[in-house]
Parts: sequence; structure tokens; C-alpha cells
Amino acid sequence: MSPQARCGFFLFALLASAPSLGADLSRLVIPFGHSGPVRDAAISADRRWLVTGGDDGVVILWDLETGRPVSRYPEHKNAIDTIAVSRKGETIFSSQEIRRGELLQSATGAIRSKFTTEPDWIEDAALSSDGSILALSISHNDETFDVTTVDVNTGHVLRHSPLYDRRPRSLKFFANDQKLFGYIEATAVINWETRNLVEVGRSPMDAFGLAVFDDADNVQLKLTGPGRGHLALSILNDKLSPAQPTIGLPGIDGLDGHTLAVSPNRSWLAHGDTSCNIDLAYLPDPSKHTRFHAAFDRFGSTDTLVLSFLDDDHLFVGCQDGTLAVWDIGAQAQGGQPSPAISSRVNPKIEFERRAKMSFLGETTALALANTISGPRRMDVDPPPPNIRLLDAISGRDVDIAGRILALNPKNGNMLTIQRLDEDVDPPQHEFTLWSANGPTQVSSIKRGFYPASEIAYLADGQHLLYATIYGQLYQLRADSFEIETQYVPASQWRTTCLVPHPGSDLFIQCTEYGLRVFRSGNPLPIAEFNGNDVVMDAVFDTDDQSVLFAGRNGVWRFNFRTGGQPELVVPVSQWNSDPETQFVRTLAISPVDGSLVLGADGGKLISVPRSGTAFGAPRRIWGPYEDVRRVVFSPDKKLLLAANLGIDLFDAATLEPKLSVFETSNGSWIAIDPTGRFDTNNFDILGDFRWRLSGHDLLSSISFEALMEPYFTPGLIGTVLQGKLPEIVAENGLREELPEVSIDSARLIGQARAEVTVKVKPGSSAASQQTTAFNLKLFRDGQLVAGTSGEIQKSHEAKIASDGTIEVTYGVMLPRDPAVSDTVFSAYAFNGTGVRSVPSKPFHLALQGRTGQSFSKTMYVIAIGINANDNSSLVLSHAVASAEVFLDGFPRAVDLAGLHYQLVKIPIEARSPGRLIPGERKPAVLPADKKTILGVLDILAGRNANTDGWPPEIVESLKPVGADDAVVLYVAAHGIAQENVFQIMPQDTTPGFDVTSGALCSCAITDSELATSFAAIDARHLVVVLDTCSSASAVTAEGRKPGPFNGAKLGQLIYDKQMIVMSSSEPTKRATALGKTNLTQAFFDDALAAKGLWTYPSHSSLKDLLDYVELIAPSLGTAGVNEAERARFYRLSKSIEDRAREITLRQPAGLPISTDSSSGGGGEDDKP
Repeated sequence: MSPQARCGFFLFALLASAPSLGADLSRLVIPFGHSGPVRDAAISADRRWLVTGGDDGVVILWDLETGRPVSRYPEHKNAIDTIAVSRKGETIFSSQEIRRGELLQSATGAIRSKFTTEPDWIEDAALSSDGSILALSISHNDETFDVTTVDVNTGHVLRHSPLYDRRPRSLKFFANDQKLFGYIEATAVINWETRNLVEVGRSPMDAFGLAVFDDADNVQLKLTGPGRGHLALSILNDKLSPAQPTIGLPGIDGLDGHTLAVSPNRSWLAHGDTSCNIDLAYLPDPSKHTRFHAAFDRFGSTDTLVLSFLDDDHLFVGCQDGTLAVWDIGAQAQGGQPSPAISSRVNPKIEFERRAKMSFLGETTALALANTISGPRRMDVDPPPPNIRLLDAISGRDVDIAGRILALNPKNGNMLTIQRLDEDVDPPQHEFTLWSANGPTQVSSIKRGFYPASEIAYLADGQHLLYATIYGQLYQLRADSFEIETQYVPASQWRTTCLVPHPGSDLFIQCTEYGLRVFRSGNPLPIAEFNGNDVVMDAVFDTDDQSVLFAGRNGVWRFNFRTGGQPELVVPVSQWNSDPETQFVRTLAISPVDGSLVLGADGGKLISVPRSGTAFGAPRRIWGPYEDVRRVVFSPDKKLLLAANLGIDLFDAATLEPKLSVFETSNGSWIAIDPTGRFDTNNFDILGDFRWRLSGHDLLSSISFEALMEPYFTPGLIGTVLQGKLPEIVAENGLREELPEVSIDSARLIGQARAEVTVKVKPGSSAASQQTTAFNLKLFRDGQLVAGTSGEIQKSHEAKIASDGTIEVTYGVMLPRDPAVSDTVFSAYAFNGTGVRSVPSKPFHLALQGRTGQSFSKTMYVIAIGINANDNSSLVLSHAVASAEVFLDGFPRAVDLAGLHYQLVKIPIEARSPGRLIPGERKPAVLPADKKTILGVLDILAGRNANTDGWPPEIVESLKPVGADDAVVLYVAAHGIAQENVFQIMPQDTTPGFDVTSGALCSCAITDSELATSFAAIDARHLVVVLDTCSSASAVTAEGRKPGPFNGAKLGQLIYDKQMIVMSSSEPTKRATALGKTNLTQAFFDDALAAKGLWTYPSHSSLKDLLDYVELIAPSLGTAGVNEAERARFYRLSKSIEDRAREITLRQPAGLPISTDSSSGGGGEDDKP
């Protein structure tokens, strides 16, 4: 075959270079890799970028420095076979079906060109440094092979190499792109001159051989030999001459796999086989070698795709199952025995929780998610425990309920959940629990012995429950007692994959792993069925009331259950996917808006199919999620479409435009993001993994949501969307200012308990002011804010400005005194002028040495404020002092019993009725509950001066400035008022004439900002605030600027910055119910801490651990009534992922009245603060 003849096989189609954005390439970058095996991978020559292509048809660009995905490129119809990348990652090549190629710009997503090589195949590819030339290894129909070069800019074929009878492999440009490296299987290593593709060098290979060009060391490696166990390594220069003597490697098999890498110092050789087993040999002494398995075996396919030494000590390994990791060789000294261990993963840092069932409670008042399924997961991440999550449409909050599976009763709206209890009996015990349609309030609970369910569903009358076990039995149960009424097809062992009741009759569909059946309730045998020996994934009754549409292999099928017969393929997969491999439609739903069909298919495809009567139109792809779409469902109010894949995607039911995506992680965290970038979450630790591209920015310039906290964080976003409201679009023009660059220059010890830390800030330029600016510098010690500069840093008196504009600020900070702490870590960041946070500085480790054996103690200050009496007669209470005394007794006792080894200091601050308490009036001594005293106590703990005239001497002597190991706990039982976006605690000395209903602010009150300012100055390891007042949640959540998670001027900022824990007993605008009285204190702190918390776990390593456990068991405290009394929020944040912000739902204790009054005034025995 002549070169001229071969030119005719290339059919190029150049495309416009505009970005191919849209649903497939959104501005959201989530920490998720491939949903199936990875076919190929390539590392850029600068060792900065990794590109992967997989079975899922996705190309992903990864940042090797952070280990995070940077961009996902438009999903293709078919699997990606071959990947190549230019030297600095600017251009990416990928091929599909081994005949279709695509070149794109990584920064914009623009497709530079597409082409086919029919009827020839693409075996391998390489891109020149600047991405202008593409080299392809081509396989021809006559079983010959060649290398072909292509001009990327014009699409023209440049040259063909001579024909070979074996495949050219491992193509690589080198010598400033003047030469091309490769090897011909079992033949020779070859260097071609790029311009003409003529051979300019050849090094023969034996019967077996493989070779690679190593960019890091600019050498060519050839591993060759006559067979197994007789291999030798040749390291060659750019002229294919030996760079050093040949090295025998008897310990390496080499007959499996075709990947090689050598370390820059030429000491270590790595070889990967087809199972991703890595041979690592020390070249000066090949007897020192090891073999380790690098794959997590997620998908079964584990070929080694890529090996690359990032430096002499770290080896990157990419496996076909999607395992991408950097391994530390582990040799203590040169020539030591290697002991490889993973040092970092180029995989997502979190694991997602995938749902298979979604239902709405009531008229879209809450969304229930259930049926957690297993998916791709890292080896070191445990699967999430079975749970059901409710997302409330009113508050936007979430509640977890134990259980794995749910069903909604169509008549009364109640939700049934099933939780497995006892596994030691046959069949195992399960708890059937009914919950009210109004929220997570338990109605009843019954235990029954059943094998685990694969599917459950209520019939249309709500009186009967269908229950299919994982072993094939299908029962009909009474809905009230869950006793068996009917067993359908008793002899059948087919596993049920779906149960679909008819919405208006007693018919229902059973999908199985072999076909489909249609039953009439109470009749054990089906009225119609077919056995296609193939799984049916989902089904619906069609609108003609005589047919069933079902999802299965190769498309959507119609089955007439009135007449029987064979099903008819009505929507073939081939209409949107030409892949010859089998494809499945996994779920379907009929739109209540226009009767169209919505399908969820393999490869993350959400499809809309219009219809007219029984005829279906051309399918239209409306979304490109990340994994197979497992369930689609419309909301009862016909306004929303939901699709379950990697997360839960919500769409407008009429327009099919995306409205919200909710992602859950295996540790119970979630994040919700709308198409404009606004987000809400219950765990701020995951924000660094989710990223957003500002409009107009290239695909490589995404910013973490943690940095975008102020403009984009929107508490209650889920409720806003479920209620049909549209959040305001963020104006992004002002967000594109350059970010400051922050680094920690030095840290030096001053004695044993203090250090001086110097932070440098290089301001970013502002497009609006044409100046360099930086704002709000924050310094953290072990993730906790300890110092900072507010406002414009340049204007601070602490700042020193260098000639290049760099700002230097030095802070004095305290250090932990615990001798067990040998190291403390500092980090810092700042903001640009529009509130976007900079990238945090690299951690600075300060060694704390020479303290072993020193005496050490830590103190916990417990401050309990109870205000019954008040100078303002409208604010008199009767229970607040009692609540404070219960707390002051119960909390320290629980901490002491928990073995936390604190020196406890109790500070009672009270105002008893009648009148103002005189200091020293009663024993033990108490402080008066006026504003000056309360803030004065906090000032002393912060190391400030305060006027202590008239205070009991014993209390004054007990108050000391806190240290970095200490804890401060504040409890407040008093009147709380939210006015003008400000939360106020009304102290004992509230102005008598102040009208609490006027909506005005009172200078006599303690505002949330004053409280936050006081706590910001306290440098303690643990800070806990309990607000047992009306409107207490408004101390944390509010409108306005949000440089922290809730509001910059409130306690929410300290939750984020100082890892403070805040519990509030009421919603932002509501009065506290009876739970806000003594019962809340007793239930939460006395019962939870002293009783359940301590007897279950007799010891806790820290205050955080103790409160974590209380948070876990709090929802079970007391006896739940029919109606939910109140939601008390436990605001929590830590820099560690285990310590997440979650909601706790507390229930009304039996026998207590429920308050429905939402006013904020009061003054009587039963009034709530």
C-alpha cells in the first residue's frame, strides 16, 4: 500500500474553536472521576497535568499538585480509547471506537478538530510540545501498521512512515519535536525524523521487548530479552547509544504489560503489568526490588496505564480501574529495600452517596431520599450506613432517619421506612416505622420477621403494601399490621427490580431480572407476563390503560398486558447512541405536563422523547450527569423533575431546565448547588473539593466554593428551590479581581507558650481601581483562628510594605502547653476587594520541643446566665435561673465523669425575682446579670481589663486569661429578640422604658456582634455557646455579607473561623417552646451527657468527642409526641471532616404543652424566653 493511497483514509472535519459549553460542560467542577474503567491516561511532560479517558466517554483533566479534577470535557457517545496531551497540557487528543479522533483546547473546551480514520484503527497517539503536530500509530485492514503525522491546525496529513508488520507503540516527541520515539513490537526501538518520518535510529529488540521515552530524564529505555526471567534494561541517549551499561533484571517478569519508568537519578526502575502489579527495582543492585499491587480493583479491569516518576522518591501509577495515586518508594537511604506506600491520591478526596429512590412528602413539602446503592469507591472509604434523608421544603434543612428503603402511602401521605434489626434469626427482624406526612414525626412502629426487601410499594388504595424480598418472594401485606395477605407466584425466585402500582386501580407491575408481570391485587398469578430472559429496570402504565412502557436492554419497550404477546421496541437506544455494545435504559417517567417520556440511560444520559398518541418523536438529550441515571420522578405538584445519578438533579418539569443539584457524601455531608453557583451545605469541610468557574474564566481557573463563600453561600437554598422561588443571580463582574497571594514567612518561639508568626501578602490587582488590594488577613493555628487584620491590610499600623508591594505582618500568638503536642501548624489567607478568598498559604509547621515531663493543666470555664428579674417589667421570666443552675450543675458533672481532665471553674450569673440580685446575697456567690458584668467576664478570659468592683472575691480570683488548651462554655437563658437583622440578649439592666415590640435596637442589650467580638478575642481550644432564648438562631444566621458560613458580624463567623460550637433553641424568628425551658437543658445536657453519653462510652478523648456523641444520640431523647414541637439547631464546624455542621431534631417530651405563639414579647410564668 503506497503512502499516497493511505492518505485517502483520513476524513477530517475542522470545527469552530468556540467553547463547547452547556449541560455537558457546566461551570461546576465536582470531586468525581470516572464512573467506569479508565481506558487510557497520559501525563504532560511538565509533570503538572494528568489526562484520563474512560468507558464512560468522559475526558478528565487532573491537577497533579492538588490531586483534584480540574475539568471534565463534553461526554462522548462512546468510550475513550486513546489519550495524548501536549507538554504543558494546552491541547488534548482523544479517540473513540478506535477510529474517531478529537483535538480540544484544555483551557476553553473548544474542539479544534474532529476526524475519522475509516477503515483504519488508531492504536496510539502523541502530541508535540506546542500541540501543533499529532502522531498516530495506525492499524490497517491488511494487518500492516504505520505512523502518521497530522497538522493539528489544518487537519492535513503530513507524512506516513514505512509500513511495519507489528504495532508501533509508546510514541513520544523529543529533541524539540524534531524527532519521534517509538518501538515496533518484538522488532526494534526506532527514532523517526519528524518532518519526513524517516528512520534516523534503530535499536533491535528480542522476541520480547518494550520501551518508553522518559521526559523527566530525556532518555530512552528498552527492556528486552528472549523470554520470561531473562530480561535486560538498556538506557539509551537521544541517538540510541548506550548511556550506561546494560542492566540484567532477572526479578522482573516483563511479559505482561507495556509500561516502564525510570527515576531522574536513574536509580529506580518501575514496570507495570496487566493487573497493575508494579515491579520496583534498584538499578545499582537489582536484587533489591519489590512488587506491589497498585489498584483498588474497583471495576475488575486493572491494567497499568501509566507510570511516571515525579521525582526520585515518588512514583505516579495509573490503573485501568480508575486508581490514580502517587507512591512513596519508601527506601530510607539510596539502595535501601523499597517499601512503597501511597503518599497522595489523584482521586476525589470524598466518596459520594448514591440514591436509587426519591419521593415527595405531601404536596412537595419535603423530599425523601432512600435506597443507598454501592458505586465506585476508594479502597479506604467505608460504604455509608443505610439511611433515609429528608430535605425540608420550608426550612431547607435535612433530617436523617435510620433505614434503607421507603414507600409513601398515596392516601394519607405517611411514609414507611424499614430498618433491619436482628441478623441472628431467620428470617431477620425488621422494624416497620410510619412517619407523618408533615415531617419526621413517628406515628407507629411494628417489628416483623422478613427477609430483606429489594422493593416496596403501596397499592393505590393505601390499604395494602407490596413487599419483594431479595430472594425473589413477593408478598402483599396489610398496611396497618404488616401481616401477609397474599404471596404472588409462590414458586418464583426471580428478583424484583421494580414495583409500580396503577394510580387508579388495583393493578400493579412487577419488573424482574427476567421480564415483567402485571398482577391484580389478591390474585397470586399474573394476568399478563412475558419472559425475555433479560432484566427490566423500570416500568410505567401508559396513558392508554392497556399498555406498559418499560426500560430495558437497547431502549424503551411497549407491552400490551390486555392482549399479551411480545413487547415492541418503541424508543431504540440507537437513536442517541451508536455504540455497538449493549446499552440499557434504566428508568423512565411520563411527564404530567405534556405526556412526553423522560428516560435515564447508561453513561449519565437524561433523554426527553416527545410523543403524539402512541408515536414517539426524536429523542433529545437534556442533561449529561456523571453516572448512569438510576431513577426519574416528577413531583406531586407537577412542577419538578428529579433524576438520581451521582447526586440528585432537579429540573423544571415544563422547560426541563436545571434548577438544583444535591450531592451527598458517605459521611453524611451534603452540598446543594444551583445553576448560578449559589450553594448551601451542612459541612463546610467539603467546600474545598467543589469548585466553580466564574463566567468568562477558562476551564482551568475554577475557584473553590470555600473561597466564594461571601457571594455564593445561600442558607436554605434547597427550600427556596422546592418552593419554586428563584434566588437572586450573583453579579460576577466584580468577582474577577486577582486574588492575593499569602505565605507564612517564619515562626519563632518566644519562651514555651508563645510564638511570633510573620505572614506575607502580595495583593492582587483590582480592575476597578487599577490598584493592588488585599483585605481581611486571617492567621490560623491548627485550623483555628488566632490572629488577623480586618479591613484593607495595607492601611493597618501592623503592616510593613516592601518596595515590590508585598505586605508583611507579624503576630504574637499563644501555643498549646500540652507536652504531648510536639508540633503546631499555621496557615493563613486573605480576601480580594470583592470578598473572594485567596488560596490558603502552605502549612507552616513549628516544632514544639523540650517540654516532655513538664507539668500541665487545662481549665474549662462554664458560665451560666439565667435572667428572671429585669428592670424592664415586660421581660420578667420565671424559669431562666433554674435552667442556668441545671446547666451549671449538669454540664461540668458530665465533663468530669467523662474523664476529660479539666480544672472546672463555674461562673454563675443570675438575676432572681424580685429585683436585682445583690452580690454575696446567696451561696455560692453569683455575679449580677447586667451587660457590663457579662461582657466583663469574657474580657477577662480574653486577657483584657475589666472593672470587677463589687464582684465576689472568689469569682474574681478564679477568672484568668485562657490558654490555647482551655475551654470556655457559655449558657444563656434569657429573653432574646431579633430586630433589624440583629439578635439581642436582654440583660437584667434593660432600659425600663424600652418597647420590645417596637422593632428598634436597644443600646442596653448585648448584640450578636458584641458577643462575637468578645469570643473572637478568646484564644481557647474549645468554645461552646448555648442560647436558650427566643429567636436564638438569628445570632448565627442572617442576611448580609457572608465571609464566613453564616454572617461576618455574627457567631456564625466564629463557627467557621474558631471551630466554635453554637446551639440555639429556636428558629431565627420564633419563640422558644417548652423545650427552650428547663426541659431542654435537662434533656440535652443532663440526660444526654450524664446518662446516655457517659454510660455508653465511659471515656471521651476530648470535649469535641463528647459533644459529637451527644449530637448523635440527641434525637432519641425523650418521648416523641404526635406533633413535632421544635427544631433546635446544633451549629458545628471544624476543619476536620468528621466534625461537621449538622442539624439535630429534638422532640417534645411527653406531657409538655406545645407553644404556637410566634411573638417575641412575654412576661409570665409560662412565657418562653
